[in-house]
Amino acid sequence: MSKLTERCGGCRWQISRHFKYHGEVPVEHPICPSCGGELIWDYAFDEVEVGMSPEAMESFIELDEVGFPLDRSPAVVRLGALLDARLEAAEGAPLRVGNVGGVVDVELRPYVDYGAGVQGVKVIANVGESIYSMGLLEMLARLNAQLPLGSVVACDSAYGLPIGAVELYAFGAEVGLYYQHVIGVEALEAGGWVEEHARCRQVAAALSRQLRSAARMLEAPLPRRAGAPPTAPQIEEPGEGGLDASDSMRLDELQDGLLEDLFAPGPDDEELIERVRGFQEALGLVICEPSPGIFRFRRDSARVQVSVIQRSGRYLARYSAVLLSGVDLEGFEGEDASLPARALTALNGEVVTGRCLIEPEGPGDGGPYHVVFEKTLLGTDLDLSEFALTLAMVAEEADRMDDILQSTLGGMRADEVEVQEGEAEAGADLSALIRRLAVEGLPGLQRRPVAEVRAEVRHMLEEIRLPVEEDEAGDFWFVHGSARVSARVWQDERATSITLRAQVLREVERTVGLAEALNDVNRQIHFGAFVLAGGRHVDLVETILADDLAIEELAYALVSIGQLADTQDDRLKALFGGQMGNER
Repeated sequence: MSKLTERCGGCRWQISRHFKYHGEVPVEHPICPSCGGELIWDYAFDEVEVGMSPEAMESFIELDEVGFPLDRSPAVVRLGALLDARLEAAEGAPLRVGNVGGVVDVELRPYVDYGAGVQGVKVIANVGESIYSMGLLEMLARLNAQLPLGSVVACDSAYGLPIGAVELYAFGAEVGLYYQHVIGVEALEAGGWVEEHARCRQVAAALSRQLRSAARMLEAPLPRRAGAPPTAPQIEEPGEGGLDASDSMRLDELQDGLLEDLFAPGPDDEELIERVRGFQEALGLVICEPSPGIFRFRRDSARVQVSVIQRSGRYLARYSAVLLSGVDLEGFEGEDASLPARALTALNGEVVTGRCLIEPEGPGDGGPYHVVFEKTLLGTDLDLSEFALTLAMVAEEADRMDDILQSTLGGMRADEVEVQEGEAEAGADLSALIRRLAVEGLPGLQRRPVAEVRAEVRHMLEEIRLPVEEDEAGDFWFVHGSARVSARVWQDERATSITLRAQVLREVERTVGLAEALNDVNRQIHFGAFVLAGGRHVDLVETILADDLAIEELAYALVSIGQLADTQDDRLKALFGGQMGNER
């Protein structure tokens, strides 16, 4: 067994523990729990586990830009480079963490087990939490026998647990439930990893919905094997449709006058600000309003601001969070120069609520830069449930993404900026609200069936005199000029949503500068996000909540997405080539 010793350089605090090496080095504490000072990590490696002398292994441990140990041993470096190259080719950006349908994060990490002779990439997803007991072990054994691939383990962190290992804890201890699977290096090299990774993502998302507690595991078991290997439970989430463009309706036939009738009369700024104050009181949140119409909130490392703004004569509620500050774009040179923009435009294709963009921190186009995450809601029919759910989802996404992006782009998270500048934590703490939404929900808020929401959408489209066109999957299709727009109704464990996706460009011919151009467009708009899908396709995506859908929200979203896609596709095609959404 290898051994990790953590000791503080400022006080006498020290702790040691054993671990099994399998392609990474563990870090137990980011800072000294005694005095808050910097920690020093000392590793004593087992030669059998690491496949080389302990002295050689220790020479490969380096500290990253924030002082955390990184494993730079040859096998891990080779696997990491291969993984990044495969992600770049398949996704357009080497992001190792991706979210599935707003349900679960699925991470890829290099994996080396010299004792078992296994090398590859480990798929990891935290799919639930539970209390450690003999019953839990029995349930996991039954569950794992039913999975088409991978397994679920109970552990404090699957990052420190080799494949096939079982950790023993004191009964009654709280543990995480981690789905894990190793994609072999052969599959990575040959190209078969993409399908295997997609199946892992599907299984992880289905497990995350079911494994919320040991009780729910018993109530909702996965189907057992019978004959042929079972497929993972189906997941309803945003995706592509297949209706022929010639059969689609035309969104640009909707008259502006009709839309104006829907929005009259609308709330003014004072009315909307007072409404937001009332929402916070109803939710039991301490109101933090540094200036009229600007409200601040926090969740772990994330800091979220809600502002009442005006655009085109309509009042909107804009949620924003600065994920990273002080990002140095000049540090990305050569082939990596476009990495920040590519990372964000690829990530925007997976984010369910909101979009990311990178922009200068001050006036002008010079650095340093910061990464902003934002979401905008129409104020006309903003209600308590929409306000609360959006606030919780934006805070959770911001708290998740700042760590993911910091590992790729550098910079400082919002909480780190506060510590550096000596500022006190500002904003109402959202932890209790997020727990309440996950466990109890809000009074009167119920997740509506997908079929019921589809029927309501059909009725709304008829009311605003738009004909209804549906494909076999139940997706609605529209045409606005040269752009094709789909509307898919789907749901997760928290809400039912509608994702609008405009096909802006297909098979672009020139990709140099494309991601940067999409990021620049995203900086100029307040609704939707232009995303880079697969490296050569451009979509415009926006998701709205549908459990309490108003006709004004649907009409505004449809027209906004249609007009944006139709006005930008000509310019983007002239710069980068390819086919527009409605071209055959």
